Amino acid sequence: MRNAPIDAENPLRVLGGHRYSSKLPWYRGVEGAPMEVEALALIDGVRRELLQSRLGITVDFHSGFGWQDQIWFPYAKTNKAYPGIAEAYAFKNLLDRTYPYHFYKIEPQALNYTTHGDLWDFLYDEYLEKGPADGVYLPLCLEMGSWTWVKKNPLQIFNIQGHFNPMKNHRMKRTLRRHNTFFEFLVRASLSPQAWAQQNPEQRLKHETLARELWYD
Repeated sequence: MRNAPIDAENPLRVLGGHRYSSKLPWYRGVEGAPMEVEALALIDGVRRELLQSRLGITVDFHSGFGWQDQIWFPYAKTNKAYPGIAEAYAFKNLLDRTYPYHFYKIEPQALNYTTHGDLWDFLYDEYLEKGPADGVYLPLCLEMGSWTWVKKNPLQIFNIQGHFNPMKNHRMKRTLRRHNTFFEFLVRASLSPQAWAQQNPEQRLKHETLARELWYD
């Protein structure tokens, strides 16, 4: 969904959001119109849980083209580094140390493409403005590589849902089980913010420098 009132820098045509027609994917909606009901419901739900919290993690699950499962973080609207890269890097480092053989690729979404109207960019910027001054919010997007499902069942390419979903029931269950370890890690990371989210100025500078070297330079 590309429905939030955010304009991106150099977005991809159509894929990055457009206002041509609601019959095409990635439609942004009418310019100046209120956000769609489902977008507002998501935003209201996250606001209730997030804006009073000193630590928040959300995960948006997507099935996207590719072979590898990826974990993306903001921004989707720009290639510039976002204010929370020190925490994002510390989170990645904690996951790497806890599960050194995990199969996720972790990086900013904008390294893949930028989009208009990203709801998580909208919520992140709102948290910076209205959330606790010392709070940390990490919005993640888990992009599940769907080409593996098509490889195992090539005929599903002829079904529009088959481009993005494991169509067979046993494969759906296996896909869900695949991420159980990551779910548990998220719970433990939320309960232990001192391991990654609570950083003194020296730690933040170090992690920000390493993050820029890894993802932006």
